[in-house]
Amino acid sequence: MTSNTKSSMRRLLIISYAFPPVGGAGVQRTLKFTKYLPEYGWLPSVLTVANPSVPVTDSRLLEEIPKSVEVIRSRTLEPGYAFKKAIATEQAASHQGDASWSALRWFKRYVKGWGVRLLQPDPQILWNPQAFRDGKKRLAEVPHEAIFVSGPPFSSFQLATRLQEISSLPLLLDFRDEWTLANQYLENQGGSRMVRQRQLELFEQSLCRADGVIATTESSAVELSKHCRRLGSRAFVQTIYNGFDPSDIIETSGRPPIPSGIYRNAMETDRHSTAPQGYSLAGASHAQRQESLATDALWSSNARAGCIRSVVSKRDHDLERSRGLPIT
Repeated sequence: MTSNTKSSMRRLLIISYAFPPVGGAGVQRTLKFTKYLPEYGWLPSVLTVANPSVPVTDSRLLEEIPKSVEVIRSRTLEPGYAFKKAIATEQAASHQGDASWSALRWFKRYVKGWGVRLLQPDPQILWNPQAFRDGKKRLAEVPHEAIFVSGPPFSSFQLATRLQEISSLPLLLDFRDEWTLANQYLENQGGSRMVRQRQLELFEQSLCRADGVIATTESSAVELSKHCRRLGSRAFVQTIYNGFDPSDIIETSGRPPIPSGIYRNAMETDRHSTAPQGYSLAGASHAQRQESLATDALWSSNARAGCIRSVVSKRDHDLERSRGLPIT
């Protein structure tokens, strides 16, 4: 990509704790956003963690990040994942009825209890202080046109809203999972009624600040739309399914890359969506399967770019109207 091409592209700040070399399924969505958005006129800057406290890493994923994309890595104050795992193991033993006492066990329970109370909505909030400083610096150095944040962890939504407050940029929230459901199983699972109330408050605050909300399923989009209407949020909600990247499919001795049987691609949806209808690939040829994957990846990338364009256009329209400028 030439410097002239880069200068003509619209800039997007992507905030995601889950980003290579972090591994696992949750990384793929934001990585593919970053990989394909430049084809649709958007050049991302990625704000992510420098020392992730996670169970899985995969350095091979770093190769998929375009060279034109700047990645800003901020340090987190979280303890290493081995410490988190030790605390979680103790919590599991307690739930299974192991009541044996030791000073170490008491200490682990004590740390876990206070961690859940103080680190809301999740332990990754300890990444936010340095990430905010680095994100603020980046926005001051290079003009951007929107902020896109993906969660979980949902503490990243708080980081994004703080950066939105100082920049007045349109904000898109990408829910890879439903907040209230995911936090029943992630590191800050459980907790008192006060903790659950705090989670709900943070969730609602994020929706109220958003200009656009993205969900991975129709049912999730419906629920988020209900919350937005109840809260009087200006955000529109759109579904962008998890798709495929054809470059991830490996040819293996003539065997089709997808198992046989009834299969419907990630774009399958109902008649109310703008996504193309999926179809059964049972018995399809290898070429047909590859074409389906390519179509899926193309539509997903185009939908992402279109969603960002819609949010930016809507914010520009609102600003012009508030200033009494003519709407074009």
